[in-house]
Amino acid sequence: MMPHVEVKSTEANNSYKQQLDNKDLSHIPGTKGWPLLGEVIPLIRDFNALVNRHVEQYGHVSRLKMGIQLGLLVTHPDDLQKIYLDKDKNMSSEMGYQETLGRFYGGGLALIDFDVHKAHRRIFQNVFKTQAMHGYLEIMNPTLKDGIKDWGEKTNFHFFDEIQGLLLNQACDIFLGIDDPIAAKKLSQAFLDINEKGLMAIIRAEVPGLAFSKGMSGKRFLYDYLQSLFAEKRQNEGLDLMSILVKERDEDGNYWSDEVLLPHLAFLLFGAHDTTTSTLTNLFMYLARPENHHLQQRLRDCFVALDKDNLDYEDLADLKFVEHCLLETLRLHPPVPFNMRRTLTQTTIGGFTVPANTVLYNTPVWAGRDPDTWTDPLTFDPDRWGDERGEQKKHSFAFIGFGGGAHKCIGMHFAFMQAKVFLHQFMPQYSFSTPSDYSPKVQVVPMPKPVDNLPLTIKRI
Repeated sequence: MMPHVEVKSTEANNSYKQQLDNKDLSHIPGTKGWPLLGEVIPLIRDFNALVNRHVEQYGHVSRLKMGIQLGLLVTHPDDLQKIYLDKDKNMSSEMGYQETLGRFYGGGLALIDFDVHKAHRRIFQNVFKTQAMHGYLEIMNPTLKDGIKDWGEKTNFHFFDEIQGLLLNQACDIFLGIDDPIAAKKLSQAFLDINEKGLMAIIRAEVPGLAFSKGMSGKRFLYDYLQSLFAEKRQNEGLDLMSILVKERDEDGNYWSDEVLLPHLAFLLFGAHDTTTSTLTNLFMYLARPENHHLQQRLRDCFVALDKDNLDYEDLADLKFVEHCLLETLRLHPPVPFNMRRTLTQTTIGGFTVPANTVLYNTPVWAGRDPDTWTDPLTFDPDRWGDERGEQKKHSFAFIGFGGGAHKCIGMHFAFMQAKVFLHQFMPQYSFSTPSDYSPKVQVVPMPKPVDNLPLTIKRI
């Protein structure tokens, strides 16, 4: 195995990165929460309630402390639009995530800024083009079909566990070109250690046995494993994303370095399977309810009408109701609870003067449930996205399921394709349900899902 490469900041010489987070926010209403913890515990217990409480008590811009990091919670679509579009290049994603995602995925595409981000985004110009997507679809159809064939008829079928394993195995195939269940299991454990231990750690120091140390161990395994594949991938003609990505060249005609590519691949793997896993789990949570079985059947009918064993690329755009179901799920349960930024210079947000180096916790949760935009906002209603109602058109930043501006998710079409292919394989074969009194607690961090992992009763049709 190759030696571990420590990923460095992509703009390490920029002076603003030498500045500490601004702590002088006393002129803005809010709370610091508990000593050392801030509002971490209320966030874990009920994220949406925490956001609603802040809006009701303090307004759409308020002080919020997460562990040792003090910042501002921003919830209104008008303010989110200004932050995401960032016309003045004043909102640093890299510095916003520095103490959280940046510890594990620093250098990934969502965690770099401005000209560097623009240059690095060009690395991906081929991996998500139509030709490449056709190649990924050729892998998706048979692997998902094979993955669900033995699910059978079961009660207490924990859907989250099953779909997470299935999609990670597929991510290994599509992204890395490997069909190795043992390697996939080790990668799954590495992501588990990073995302559920390292990212959630209060004490961010590598003390053996503590959560942060386990997260860093997971990171080292992930990066070492990915780097061990580079040389072979540059020599083969594989259709997997990694084989395409490692052959990309910079303006001088040289391969992009391992140091640049590693965090991009790590972050892509993280985003590719966890976000789709979360979205499908939450979608099934709604469709399994007795009152929504008619929506489950409508979704099934979309695929039965195609009368195809496998989806073709041209079919994807025609599955409008399927897409509306996915969008509605993302509206209610966006996979990323905070899109973090840090101001570089003084600015104004929501009528408040916000100093330089202030951390911003930008959340899509409130905007996605704003009663001024959405009819009966807590109700799962895919038809709100149709042409007749088009509720999402009331504000261009009322829905931010994939972020916005320069950092809008580059893989969103891939994610929708993967979800549609899974549904095409699953829905015509199975019906599923939960008891009439099923009312699970739904967590938001580190990933939105029912805390009991959605136990279903599934039956063959």
